[in-house]
Amino acid sequence: MHYTGIVWIPSYELYTALIQVTQGCTYDKCKFCNLYNEIRFKVYPLDGVINELYPKTIEAGALTIFENTELCNEIQNGNFKIATKKEISIEMKTFIDNCDINCNFFANTVSNTVKLEDKPPKNLTKLSDILGKSINNLNELEIQKYRSSINHL
Repeated sequence: MHYTGIVWIPSYELYTALIQVTQGCTYDKCKFCNLYNEIRFKVYPLDGVINELYPKTIEAGALTIFENTELCNEIQNGNFKIATKKEISIEMKTFIDNCDINCNFFANTVSNTVKLEDKPPKNLTKLSDILGKSINNLNELEIQKYRSSINHL
């Protein structure tokens, strides 16, 4: 994260994420403060701020339905429809194909249909290829049987 000018953060917030969206002070006339003397107030462009927020890691989990939960009841009552494993894999492949962030990518929990892991400087093309091949070979019943055997994460 890039910071311009004086950065002031109280000791009790030492480990708090700090995102600089402005510089200086809008008032800058307080008699008790010299923190921003001679630093003109400035708002940073939103696109520049967003560009600095790229994550170091993306983790993609999968929805696991557990008995005796409100979501399980909604599914049983027909108020919630779960995406198929194929639909989920297609959605993840679409995300990976359009992801331009150089970061760690993990989809390797017990609940993921296809286990994926990639770390920079590699690229996500390999993961997209793995997903593309697996989409055509997904057996929904086999996966559902496996997922039903998961008692906890």
